[in-house]
Amino acid sequence: MQGQGAFGALAALVIVYLCMLIPNRNILELAQLYASDFRLGFFGFPGYLTLLAFAAVLGWLGAHMSVSIHLV
Repeated sequence: MQGQGAFGALAALVIVYLCMLIPNRNILELAQLYASDFRLGFFGFPGYLTLLAFAAVLGWLGAHMSVSIHLV
């Protein structure tokens, strides 16, 4: 079940990243009018790994709780 949690986190990261592309392009154009290089930031590599690990642990915990309830 860890794979499902990690896959869910990866899918969420991809969706959020893709949703940030369009506004980021428009914000960059606006920022250039003011001689700025402002843009929306995203996680760095350690942030990706942390999120994926956390999602995998949550997936494992959910599976463990589900199995524990049904076996008792």
